[in-house]
Amino acid sequence: MKRILVISGFVCDTFSHIEENTMLLTKYLNEKFELIWLVPTIDNKFNRFKNPSNREVLSEPLFLTELKKRNIKYVEGNILKYNFPKNIFLLNKIISSNKIDAIYTQFGYERFYGALAGKLLNKPVIWHERWFSLSTK
Repeated sequence: MKRILVISGFVCDTFSHIEENTMLLTKYLNEKFELIWLVPTIDNKFNRFKNPSNREVLSEPLFLTELKKRNIKYVEGNILKYNFPKNIFLLNKIISSNKIDAIYTQFGYERFYGALAGKLLNKPVIWHERWFSLSTK
């Protein structure tokens, strides 16, 4: 069974149909592939929530609650926007220790680090661009 690391730039207080569809993809692929999600920690000082009123009431990202309910594997780690060495070291550690065969990335600045780590470690990268966010502020 091939292991794929899912790297996605999620907002902690959001669980929408987009996240739901990605989890359905995980469910359907689990027969041939094992998808392992990389999720940020809730206490990361650089973690920004979309809705400021939720900053003090969430104990974990909403999508993490869904991953746990569905018994989907995950690892925790914080990819920082401007810390190239730390991000590559973190991804190398996660990829090596979990015997990852490929990387699936979606959006957010995290996708660039995921793709770069995949190329540096000679792992296939699946780049799923959900919208062209580079042209937005």
